[in-house]
Amino acid sequence: MKVVYTARLPQGAIGRVHERFPEVELVPASPTDPGFEQALKEAEVVAGWAPVEALLKCPNLRWLQFGSAGVESVVGRLPETVKLTNASGVFDLVMAEHAFALMLALVRGVDQMVRAQANCLWDPGVRRGELFGKTLTIVGLGNVGRAVAERAKCFGMRVMGVRRSTTEPVPGVDVLLSISELDLALPKTDHLLLVLPGGPHTRHVLDARRLALLPKGALVYNIGRGNAIDELALAGAIRSEHIAGAGLDVFETEPLPSTSPLWGLPNVIISPHVGGRTSLYPERFFDVFFDNLVRFHAGEPLKNEVDRYWGY
Repeated sequence: MKVVYTARLPQGAIGRVHERFPEVELVPASPTDPGFEQALKEAEVVAGWAPVEALLKCPNLRWLQFGSAGVESVVGRLPETVKLTNASGVFDLVMAEHAFALMLALVRGVDQMVRAQANCLWDPGVRRGELFGKTLTIVGLGNVGRAVAERAKCFGMRVMGVRRSTTEPVPGVDVLLSISELDLALPKTDHLLLVLPGGPHTRHVLDARRLALLPKGALVYNIGRGNAIDELALAGAIRSEHIAGAGLDVFETEPLPSTSPLWGLPNVIISPHVGGRTSLYPERFFDVFFDNLVRFHAGEPLKNEVDRYWGY
């Protein structure tokens, strides 16, 4: 069985695979390699990222272990005969930390301090808020959302969680609501965090109408997928000072165009879709892939298999 691995391999990965599966040919490859497309055409398994156009030319492909949690670029185009698994669980710790980096920066005025420092300006009049006692509403309670909820309790926050299913309690979540009840949560929200997958089901979940439901002074964050927010409506709500600011890691168009009104707002922190990036990615991704390789070899159900309807 030929496996093409396009993500960076951790030390010892090839030896670990060969020790368990001597018959598996593990081929590290990069889209920039001259023989990349030919290697894909011979692969039964691909682990990491690859252009969907190249994947569609792979007659032997049986399983794609995607390198990220979001699979919207491939989910609607790969044939049903190809098993599709995502990297859910790889990013939860680092993305939770990134969410709190954005929250703390806005609440404590770190962005203001950095701008003042660049101008050698001593300005004690920065924001001086706290997370303690505030209500955080998390829309999307996958691995990342749950990691944020657990950490929010350490800051003394009240957590409301919104997800499709409310049948099971979620650690760290004080109030669990269905997506149809989102409008009930918004007026009670101080901090709104979106951790949603991409796709038609989540487009503009936060639109002008729902922004208006948030209390004046609320803060908005997005670390899931950019299509979840109507960016023009958000910019307008911030300009009017109904929304106090936003911390955004993802956008409808990436890189964020220079014409976006979000660039010019001083109380918006823009991070260039780096919330899931970490030096520990190779080890964490390989652990997910290797576990699934054992299952795939044994003909067992794979972890993180994507629901083709919902896209995650």
